Amino acid sequence: MPFCEAVHNVMTNTLLPPDSKGVMVALRPAPGLRVEQALTLCKPNRMGDIMTIGNNRLVLFLSFCRINDLDTALNHIFPLPTGDIFF
Repeated sequence: MPFCEAVHNVMTNTLLPPDSKGVMVALRPAPGLRVEQALTLCKPNRMGDIMTIGNNRLVLFLSFCRINDLDTALNHIFPLPTGDIFF
């Protein structure tokens, strides 16, 4: 399923609570790192977390993630500190 369609399906699902469907974040690779390289470092563990690349960004949709849990989630997805990979 394409990224946009998958996110749309989650966001329009009326069975899910409206305030905890997920967080979308677009991350720009640090200088000297290609977005494709950043993608290889991305290891989501949870069902429903999806990613794509576009416009020199790694775009993640973290299902059921709250904004205040974003840093914790990113620390579990990437093996390096996100500040070393993205700016």
